[in-house]
Amino acid sequence: MAIVSFNSPHNPTKSHYHQHPPPQPLSITTPNSNPTKTPSIRAHLSQLCQEGRPDIARSLFNTIPRPTTVLWNTIIIGFICNGMSHEALCFYARMINSLTPVNPDAYTYSSTLKGCANTQQLKVGKALHCRILRSHSTVSTIVGNSLLNMYSSCLNPLSRFDLVENVFDGLRKRKWFLGILWWVVVAMKDTNNCDVLYGLVVKMGKLGDIDSARVVFEVARERDIEVWNTMIGGYVQNDCYAEGLDIFLRVLELNDIVPDTVTFLAALTAVSRLQRLDFGQQVHSYLLKNSMIVPVIISNALIAMYSKCNLVDTSFKIFEKMEERDIVSWNTMVSAFVQNECDDEGLMLVYEMQNQGFRIDSVTATALLSAASNLRNYKIGKQTHGYLLRNWIQFEGIESYLIDMYAKSGLISIAKQLFEKNCVNTKDQVTWNAMIAGYAQNGETDQAFTVLRQMLEQNEKPNSVTLASILPACNLSGGVTVGKQIHGFALRHSIHGNVFVGSALIDMYSKCGAIVSGEMVFHMTPEKNSVTYTSIILGYGQHGLGGKALSLFQIMLESAVKPDAVTFVAILSACSYAGMIDQGLQIFELMESEYRIPPTPEHYCCIVDMLGRAGRVIEAYEFIKNLGNEGNVAGIGDHFLELVEFMENLSWENCGQKVFTLNEGSGMAGYHVLLSNIYADKGMWKSVDGVRKGMRDEGLRKESGCSWIEIGGTVNRFTAKDKKHPQFDMIYAKLENLAMDMKIAGYRPIARCTADGTSELED
Repeated sequence: MAIVSFNSPHNPTKSHYHQHPPPQPLSITTPNSNPTKTPSIRAHLSQLCQEGRPDIARSLFNTIPRPTTVLWNTIIIGFICNGMSHEALCFYARMINSLTPVNPDAYTYSSTLKGCANTQQLKVGKALHCRILRSHSTVSTIVGNSLLNMYSSCLNPLSRFDLVENVFDGLRKRKWFLGILWWVVVAMKDTNNCDVLYGLVVKMGKLGDIDSARVVFEVARERDIEVWNTMIGGYVQNDCYAEGLDIFLRVLELNDIVPDTVTFLAALTAVSRLQRLDFGQQVHSYLLKNSMIVPVIISNALIAMYSKCNLVDTSFKIFEKMEERDIVSWNTMVSAFVQNECDDEGLMLVYEMQNQGFRIDSVTATALLSAASNLRNYKIGKQTHGYLLRNWIQFEGIESYLIDMYAKSGLISIAKQLFEKNCVNTKDQVTWNAMIAGYAQNGETDQAFTVLRQMLEQNEKPNSVTLASILPACNLSGGVTVGKQIHGFALRHSIHGNVFVGSALIDMYSKCGAIVSGEMVFHMTPEKNSVTYTSIILGYGQHGLGGKALSLFQIMLESAVKPDAVTFVAILSACSYAGMIDQGLQIFELMESEYRIPPTPEHYCCIVDMLGRAGRVIEAYEFIKNLGNEGNVAGIGDHFLELVEFMENLSWENCGQKVFTLNEGSGMAGYHVLLSNIYADKGMWKSVDGVRKGMRDEGLRKESGCSWIEIGGTVNRFTAKDKKHPQFDMIYAKLENLAMDMKIAGYRPIARCTADGTSELED
């Protein structure tokens, strides 16, 4: 029953209803006779009150032997509507003290609280509030709003603020169009009260109603720095970073308001999220010009801001110049190094941090585990894990960090143990995702899909990270059918538009040979970043569509999306596959000269591969020589040897020795196998023996190659010398027949070095 048109407490006797003649008497039966239905009595009581005859309604009500809750509510509401709130409170007192037990409901409390508000009966209202809390675990919306109205009416502005705020916080469902009513009464009558205004803006910001907060903020006649900070912070908390910076600029233009630490902290947070380096540098300059000493908390924010803008060197300069550092300073700088792929520097800084007397906490441990994951360094990861156990350090997400670290370090069995034993009751979405990604990264595709099925059975809904983690497993298994099923899941749950899911789908379709499907996904992805463009460019290159790759790369350059180092690897590979040598070399020069991206070994490999495929082996050889010992050139040597293996115009012994020198100590078994095969092709058996002996001495063993084919929805995998396939007898029998046919046709096997360093002819 809605409560409408309440009388003003200043006119308690005035009625809103017209006077009418007395009604005909209503016959009420005794308890032993057939009782009149409650709806009929209720309707008559309500009609009497609406007609402005509450006294007659009271007389009628007094004849009812056992009134129900609905009838009590009707008479209480009727008297309140007639401006007789004191009498309404008396009816409530009769109700709860009745010999016949009657349970008040939400409408009873709501109407009675309205009576307390009208009569300024704070004690009665508080007693009613206590009864509500004792009788109900949660407060309904209608009762909560009535409590807000009662307290805001009965208390003075300063004392009611905190109390009403607590009541509002306790509501389950807070409809702002109702909640704002009391705030308007409290705050808008006195917009010079900065304390009330501050609380109002804070409350609206916390609940996401930032537009209403802005309205109140703009209406206010006086605003101190706390109010300005609250408005900026509200925008930042609600991911409206640009709007927050606009308010920050308005603060700087004021002569009577001086921005403080909180102001700059909120502004730098917004700059970090937007990666607005130019804006951040201006804020930094303002601080240096107007502050004798920059507070530690602001220096920490500057370190984080420059790190987010990929200027970790600038972050470290600020860190070094800090006269005073706290644990947040150290953690911020360590995290900055790790997030910018300077993991070794981050580890060294942790060592220095401990020497300075600071203890590793959960934030430091998170950075250490991330660094160990990036470096595939299980020793650092294990040491960190042990430290956490010894010091009883627990933090949210620790299991996922540990699983990710062990999986990326190749210790998937330990990751599995953590997942199954330590996460029995704490498996959240992040933990499931970490285990799926770990299996996929280690090539254990069946286990990855098994965990995904378990996740679904546990009613844990996969998100965009889950799909982006499992889709690479489709590439490894060679089956596009499962990839299509995952794509369908993404479509049904409206997460196909996620930029990471879209990029993973493009990559999956491209590697499974369905480049047209990958192209369709690219065009249907609403948001495209460098990863999205890189995925489709790489797919075009793998399918020999160099022209399309180059055209799309040009479109990318003309858009707001900036290419990164991986993008250039993709386009250089595409140029190599398509034989577009001149274009590839121009792009290589453009990468460093215009985009300031320093070449990595992967880029060098692309150039060597590109020149070699075009038969320009001499240029490739000279290119390698000019590199000297720069970077990790082991992979470059591999590319070179693959390309020149069948060329006849170089001194093989000199080439082999040169590349061997560049790759010495790399620990790459594949390089040794390839070099041994080349020596064997040329009949240089002493060199073959030398390479094999070196492999045995270093304990190197090349991982066996694997191929697969999908037939009838089942993926069949084949590995060299593998006899685990259920049809291996038939497979090897067929291979022997093919080998015999080749021998009869005049073909002879070529001596090759196998994974363990032995010749294939030795088997």
